[in-house]
Amino acid sequence: MSVVLTRDGRRELEERARRLDSEVLPALREQLLGPDRDGRTDAELESALDERRRIAYALSSGRVAEELRDDPEVVELGDWVHVISEDGSRETLRIVDPIEAPLDAARISYASPLAQILLGRRIGDEVELRTRFTPSYRYKILDTHRDGAPTAA
Repeated sequence: MSVVLTRDGRRELEERARRLDSEVLPALREQLLGPDRDGRTDAELESALDERRRIAYALSSGRVAEELRDDPEVVELGDWVHVISEDGSRETLRIVDPIEAPLDAARISYASPLAQILLGRRIGDEVELRTRFTPSYRYKILDTHRDGAPTAA
């Protein structure tokens, strides 16, 4: 699947890239030159460089979710999804590319089990998330939309 970013996710990734370039990577490189250098610093630098490469690729090749064709009745990549569980609790999630998922708690990767059972479903559908180690969870899709901030469902 090609990279698809939401507009706000793209902005936040651009900011994360600037922070990596201006603060994180220079600080780690400086630590490598210091007398307290250890393997942990090497690993942190490699991890930060890998993150920067992944962000650069996503920003250079990613398409904007809000510019893609949208079926307002179907859960698609980039959508805000409002669900209610069988115990009555409501959740609002945004299904996004894995590079964007860590940006906040509302975003979930399209590769996650919950996103996998929601994608392609319609408003009003009920889905069941089954796991090997916990009881299954049932959700009803209340609403889905692409643009803007989450709204109360």
